[in-house]
Amino acid sequence: MSAPSSRSPRRTASRGVLIPRSFVALFLLVFLTFAAALAWIIWGPGGSGLAFVTGDPTSAAPTPAPTSSPTEESPELLAFPTLEPTPTEDVTQPTPQPPAFSATYSGLMVMAQSDASYTHLFAYHPETRPLTRLTTGEWDDAFPSLDPAGSRVAFASDRDGDWEIYILDLLTGQTSQVTNDTTFQSAPTWSPDGLWLAYEQYVDSNIEIFVQPLDGSFDPLRLTFNQTSDQSPAWHPDGDRIAFVSTASGQANIWLANLSHLGQPDFTANLTNDPQHAQTSPAWSPDGSRLAWVSDFEGSDSIFVSSLETPTLQPIYIGPGSRAVWDPSGRFLLVDQRSPDQHFIAAYDVDSRRYIFPPTAVFGRLTGITWGPDLLQVPLPPDLQAAASAQVSAPWLTDLQPGAGVPARQLIIDLPDIVAPYPGLNQLATQPFNAFRARLRSEAGWDVLGDLENAYVPLTQPLPPYRDNDWLLTGRAIALHSVLIDLDWMTVVREDFGAQTYWRIFVRAANQDGSQGQPLTALPWDLRARFSGNTTDYEGGGALYPEIPSGYWVDVTALAREYGFDRLPSLSNWRTYFSGIRFNILAVTAGLDWETAMLQIYPPEIFLEP
Repeated sequence: MSAPSSRSPRRTASRGVLIPRSFVALFLLVFLTFAAALAWIIWGPGGSGLAFVTGDPTSAAPTPAPTSSPTEESPELLAFPTLEPTPTEDVTQPTPQPPAFSATYSGLMVMAQSDASYTHLFAYHPETRPLTRLTTGEWDDAFPSLDPAGSRVAFASDRDGDWEIYILDLLTGQTSQVTNDTTFQSAPTWSPDGLWLAYEQYVDSNIEIFVQPLDGSFDPLRLTFNQTSDQSPAWHPDGDRIAFVSTASGQANIWLANLSHLGQPDFTANLTNDPQHAQTSPAWSPDGSRLAWVSDFEGSDSIFVSSLETPTLQPIYIGPGSRAVWDPSGRFLLVDQRSPDQHFIAAYDVDSRRYIFPPTAVFGRLTGITWGPDLLQVPLPPDLQAAASAQVSAPWLTDLQPGAGVPARQLIIDLPDIVAPYPGLNQLATQPFNAFRARLRSEAGWDVLGDLENAYVPLTQPLPPYRDNDWLLTGRAIALHSVLIDLDWMTVVREDFGAQTYWRIFVRAANQDGSQGQPLTALPWDLRARFSGNTTDYEGGGALYPEIPSGYWVDVTALAREYGFDRLPSLSNWRTYFSGIRFNILAVTAGLDWETAMLQIYPPEIFLEP
């Protein structure tokens, strides 16, 4: 989203202060110099970081700094062309994306990526295989996991009305169902011999880890029995251990289940044991000697790798990323990198911490990646070829900006069945809104967008202080009712990107039988804690929930992005100014800056000084 213009419409009485560009440049130079010095202090000797321990899970351990810090050679997030499906059997032409340096990497990457408002599986390799759709339909397929041989993909899907585990055979194109339970199941991982799956399942009001043989010789076996969330299993290549994420210690950490000690007190142990930072997404190297995971260290998602052979060594910082998987050789990591409203994929050489191919934009959301041997045949099996050739589109995204022959001035269209102070939107935003509303109503089981706190706000109506250049004025934004948080029908997860704070909105599903929504996997942010009388919570703008709320929830933010609605960052003073949080506002920015969006519905005279 482009930065809003500094100009405000004439309804504001105050005037801006003109600051010389030379002064701004000097200020930025001084600021960056200071930031670099501060970064050296934080990451250099005496800084604090993550610890990797294997002892008593209740014992505290010091948290030494990572062995290396970002340098001028560390990866930087770059913008590359968006990956789009190529429905073709010709997979010999490489995608024109040169690697950052010479490296040999092979295998097949499978991603769960947005596909016209749903999520489906796609095969990909930057040099040998264009993005190729493997599944299609009006349902979501997510969290793929290639088996050790590379011939099958296990994944989660709600194609049958609730979330179950399925297997796609890449050699035949046939799909088979593994689990059959109305409760949520997801995040499958293979045993080394390919005969078992471990996965997460919602039971007893939280997520637990189960294992199941594929031959059906006996029922699924439950491994964890905590009153807190246990999720994201990763089966060790030796077959005797499973790493997973647990909030049993109060913070999301990486734990290890020793299958040979099943039922014994030392069955599980906290590996990362860091009470200050959340660690997620464990991934074993193919030889089992190293473990990669994600930490929110310093407020942003970063990839770290630790050695099991020498557990006393400090974890190594690899680079930015919110999820990582190893290649078949164990030299490289494929990662999911995120900006507030965009996903990127990239791959690192682990030893050098440099890109083997740079960040490449993925359309919409990315809900799972895997990397294994490539046994996908050419030509594709008939079922896979049918999916690859399917024609899908998102018509609600085609007319977000005026086209040729369309009048420059747009109209505010009334929305007669919407409850809001001014139920209307810019005519370019009405189709995305209507499509988004219908889909969210289907996913959540109730009309979330039928009653809004705000839609279009006329210039004649006041807005809270500091929000003069608000997207609600453009007719391209909506504000969900914040009272839904007080009623426990909405919750938000805080996500920081650098110095900016964003919010991920979840609403409670009407049906709590597993047919709608998914369980939460992250601790939400309690905005009401600022009013509890606790000074720390007030100054911090709230606090994390002590535990993950139970039940099934719908990710409104992820779904909104499928229909062109972006979230907005909080104002810099949000911790002490509630209206500056802006957690409930979604806007169809369509790449426009705020001033350009205003000029679609108003004449330029609104910006003239009175």
